[in-house]
Amino acid sequence: MLRIVSLFVRLKVHGTQNIVSDGSPAVFVGNHGSIEGPVANGFYLPVPFRPWINVAMIDREMAEKTISHTFEGRRFLIFGGKAKHAAISLAARLLSSVASSLDPVPVSRTDKGAMLGTLKASVETLERGVNLLIFPENPGSGKYGDESFRDLHPAFALLGRLYYGRTGRRLRFYPVFTNMGKKTYNIGSPVVYTPGGDEKAEVDRIVSELRDALVHMSSL
Repeated sequence: MLRIVSLFVRLKVHGTQNIVSDGSPAVFVGNHGSIEGPVANGFYLPVPFRPWINVAMIDREMAEKTISHTFEGRRFLIFGGKAKHAAISLAARLLSSVASSLDPVPVSRTDKGAMLGTLKASVETLERGVNLLIFPENPGSGKYGDESFRDLHPAFALLGRLYYGRTGRRLRFYPVFTNMGKKTYNIGSPVVYTPGGDEKAEVDRIVSELRDALVHMSSL
């Protein structure tokens, strides 16, 4: 499926020089969009990674319900009417298969308690030297810009403190933004966790700086 989709995804990549090549793992924080963010990162992020993926995309039945709800009242790709249901069912089967094959860290938007498991699995992943790719923002409707790009969910920023506590190393968070309208894929400079201060203030700083970077890159 990824090979087929790649025929329709052609983006100009900017900012690869911002990635520090010292062997340390990092967290790449991207915009989601409808589906273009996850798909584009699969092709253009120039480092190996393990993604956070919503459990609703890993389970086939949940994926079908999610896609059906998303496209309720409008066409799915080029399909409408009876063909739409068949196309959604096929897409859900393919998406859940691809998602599972990526060895994802499952994320739930409905079970708050599940976030503890997500953070634990994420820190263990980073300790193995594996990068993470996450999509923590809550998008508004329409294109991503200053008006529609909502605040990031702050839980992911706790990884800085958790990773430092386990390894004594400062974690880097890279903003990455896919702009399908302008056919660009941008990688920003890292926001680095700083230990030793007020932890809540540090989480707020990481979230704020990453959000500002993503909003800025949405206009590039």
